Amino acid sequence: MIRNLFILIALLIPTLVSAQNQLAKLVSSIEDSKEVNNVIYTENRDPSTRKVIKSTRVIIFSDKKLAKRLIDTIKKEREKAVSYKATNEYNSTVYQIEFDDNKGNIARYSLIQDSPSTWTFSVQTFYNAPRGNCKGHRRNSSCGFSSGSRTCMTEGCLYINM
Repeated sequence: MIRNLFILIALLIPTLVSAQNQLAKLVSSIEDSKEVNNVIYTENRDPSTRKVIKSTRVIIFSDKKLAKRLIDTIKKEREKAVSYKATNEYNSTVYQIEFDDNKGNIARYSLIQDSPSTWTFSVQTFYNAPRGNCKGHRRNSSCGFSSGSRTCMTEGCLYINM
């Protein structure tokens, strides 16, 4: 259940600030690797400016060495992060780290062990995310807040509560 929630929250990716530079480099290097089974990229754009406001990369792989490299890099970058979470249960490992450049750009990296031999790594990036909740933000209000994803979907609102 927790793993599925993390997958829903974490379905998104590119690079952000120098704080997670090592992670960004690692993502770029593994994307075209033969170790990777599948790469999914999505982006959302502001309808008026056509600028990317949210992007996601999901990388599915089955290489344990690659998973270890990602875990080691996440642990190294922990000091620079604004949020870090780790759960290490038998065949259900989850690591999540988030960076904020204080300029409205937020990057969230998640590594999830789906099975003993399958891993999902995602990067979710929000560009120019507003500070705080959207005006009038309430559960089940017109802003589109959902307690499952904890993300407000009002146009222009990128309320994130991890």
